[in-house]
Amino acid sequence: MAVVGRFVGGAGLAAVSSASRINYLITSLGFGITIGGALVAQYKGARDEAGMREAAGALRFVSMVVAALLTANALLDLILVGPLRMSTRGAALATVASQGLAFGVAVAAAASIGLGVNTFAAMPCWAIGQAITTMAGQNMGSGDVERAAKTARTGALLGAAANALAVILVQAFTGPIVVLFAGDPAIVECGILYLRICCSLNCLAYAVMYELDCFATGVGDSLFALSNTLMQSVVMRLLLSWLLAFGLGHGFKGLFWAEMLCPLPSFIAGTIYFRIGRWKRRRLIG
Repeated sequence: MAVVGRFVGGAGLAAVSSASRINYLITSLGFGITIGGALVAQYKGARDEAGMREAAGALRFVSMVVAALLTANALLDLILVGPLRMSTRGAALATVASQGLAFGVAVAAAASIGLGVNTFAAMPCWAIGQAITTMAGQNMGSGDVERAAKTARTGALLGAAANALAVILVQAFTGPIVVLFAGDPAIVECGILYLRICCSLNCLAYAVMYELDCFATGVGDSLFALSNTLMQSVVMRLLLSWLLAFGLGHGFKGLFWAEMLCPLPSFIAGTIYFRIGRWKRRRLIG
């Protein structure tokens, strides 16, 4: 992104932002598949070697099928863009034009930079979440509910601490970070505003929400994890974006505030879910 922003400009950054959404979907699919590891972990905790091997085999098969489909898609792209000379130039320009969105290319480019920074900052939190899923599954499989609860509390604390450190660094060096990706004053100004709003206290709420969702997956309540994630990433994001940007007329600043606020309801829901304790009766295996 830094290379594109510096040598191509705002339109290039906006185009990269569009492509990155596809990459994010592919990555999310991979994360979704690994959730099946919770079943393996519970069998491991229950010391059921046969069940563990069967679950691992099924997970391996699904992973291979998805990998084959993604590879086939990449080969199709090479054929269409290469030998058949179906250039992506027009498609990229059309995407930027449609995104150029209601608030301009500078806003789209700034949001692309901000999203990239936030994604990088959240990686430790995501890694901790994967560990929580596995450890919670093992503890529930062995019947150690209290240790599973300790895993959730410790993981949420570590995730929040990791995100807090990232927020401090980003807020301390916001200007230099944005300038690394773009030199256009309009993009820099908008990018700084994005990070000031969207890389703040919301990151702490997101960390706790994410770790508790991973915990719910590990104990066998993937429905809650899915519902809570969708509430944050789709329902609240769309609702708040429309309300703040268009309904109340705050424009692109409303979109930034919507991004900042959308994890809060899921953070509250996750905390209540954990404290109520219904998860203690959940099992993926009998």
